[in-house]
Amino acid sequence: MRFARPLPWIAAGLLAALAAAALLPGCQISTGFRGPGYSRDAGVTLPDDDDEVVVVVTYAQLDNTRRAPFDTHSELVVQSLASQPGHIGHSRRKRLFGSEAWTMTIWRDEAAVEEFLRSPTHRAAIRAGQGALERAKFERFSWPRNAVPPTWEEVDARLERAPWLDYRTR
Repeated sequence: MRFARPLPWIAAGLLAALAAAALLPGCQISTGFRGPGYSRDAGVTLPDDDDEVVVVVTYAQLDNTRRAPFDTHSELVVQSLASQPGHIGHSRRKRLFGSEAWTMTIWRDEAAVEEFLRSPTHRAAIRAGQGALERAKFERFSWPRNAVPPTWEEVDARLERAPWLDYRTR
């Protein structure tokens, strides 16, 4: 089949591709919040009398040329979360075609967070992935148990106030 005027079709396709190329780097994608201590219908399912849980958030800006170990070990950490005592749930987010990554984990209490941070899987991830870090922000805060999980907008508002740690100078 022959089109009488193919140029407008080609031009429209090129414009769409340019628009996508300009917009996609700013787009973020996140996983749904899930975990062994959370149900969409019931909320937090871990037995506990406390009205609050602990939210831990990491925001990392990465060197894409050195990030393979970071990504590999991040995945291993996520796979280990279900077996961590006190882990309620988690979500991850990244910028498409970018060098930024976020994690949000929610825990029964501070003791569960500290136990996770000392776990062999997490410690190995820190050692292996640190070379990819350019800058990072970390935030830990209490959150109402009956409002789990916070939205990424609520998390971003807290991260705005957190200080940057610069790993390029270390």
